[in-house]
Amino acid sequence: MNMTMIFVPAFWLVLSVIVGVAADTRGRSFVGWFFGALVFSPLLAVLLLLAVPARPKSEKKAAVEPDVPYKRQRQVPIDFKGSWQRTDGGTPY
Repeated sequence: MNMTMIFVPAFWLVLSVIVGVAADTRGRSFVGWFFGALVFSPLLAVLLLLAVPARPKSEKKAAVEPDVPYKRQRQVPIDFKGSWQRTDGGTPY
């Protein structure tokens, strides 16, 4: 077996991992950039990664974990006439 047949795919894979790590440090998706580099070209992916602006870490966190926890809305019962009523004794809406 020719040594090139083993070396080139391994080198391509290593470069794709490096692109994924570089993308992750710039606030981008590791998995997306890794597979993009694997399918198209690590060189093309690096050039594209350098062309797009880096995301601040706060934006990445906000997209994944919201600062305000989700609060379940209290369900308001409906009377038989079909109008909404308040459950706290206040005036209807």
